[in-house]
Amino acid sequence: NFAEMEIWGTYTPVTPAYSFCAVGCTAANCLAGNARCSGGLSTAVCTAGGCSTAILNGVAFGYNSATQQCVACSNTQYRTAAGVCQSCPGSCGGRACQVQNSAITAGTTSQAPGTYNRKGANLARDTSPATYSETTAGPNPWWQINMGSTVRVANVQIRNRPDTCGGRLINGNTGCSFGIVAPGSANDREFSLPTQGATIRVSTTPCVSGQPCPGTVCGRITRPSTTGWDYAVTCATPISGSYVSIQLPGTRRILQLANVIVNQDTASPTC
Repeated sequence: NFAEMEIWGTYTPVTPAYSFCAVGCTAANCLAGNARCSGGLSTAVCTAGGCSTAILNGVAFGYNSATQQCVACSNTQYRTAAGVCQSCPGSCGGRACQVQNSAITAGTTSQAPGTYNRKGANLARDTSPATYSETTAGPNPWWQINMGSTVRVANVQIRNRPDTCGGRLINGNTGCSFGIVAPGSANDREFSLPTQGATIRVSTTPCVSGQPCPGTVCGRITRPSTTGWDYAVTCATPISGSYVSIQLPGTRRILQLANVIVNQDTASPTC
């Protein structure tokens, strides 16, 4: 039973409460000030709420009200909970304190029900856009990372398989029918049935083959991108755990991931 009772976080490019950038939903347009942004990826969404979830490869972005732009916080700034860049405390003596969100670099990966054609789980962490992990077809396939210690997870960045088989992440079947979809096309819609979409969880215990992964839901991906291969899932509030999993619910699914970045959150700047 994949009925979820937790409150899901947001992900790009699909968040019903948000509107897309006025001049193309890209990080360049958002960060250039065409709209306030939250996300920081090529599929960033823009919202009047500012940059409260803006993370890109571990670097925080904050909203500058004077210029109405989302800008990267400097080494002597950190991103506050309100989504703005603020100077490090004087006690830091000019030293860096930007630790609001940072990418987890350590960890071991695994996937189930099996590995297809030697495309192991580690290929989702090799940073190469040309490689991807791939499971064999089966029930409830998952990919997970054991981070080795408990962290507060704020955001998970996912790069999908970059071709027409990318639709497997969302549409609930094993066919190769679409990747990036055209705006207004038949596949530019929600895939929200219990056997569709992808669920991202944070847990203190690992996944078991064939079963729903344990833990708290950070967010769900249920709509294909119209702009790129990247998705960003932001937890409604940071979730503590040592495992992050990505799972496809259903009796016969295939999970393929080109890159996964887990960003942690800390309560306050340190130096």
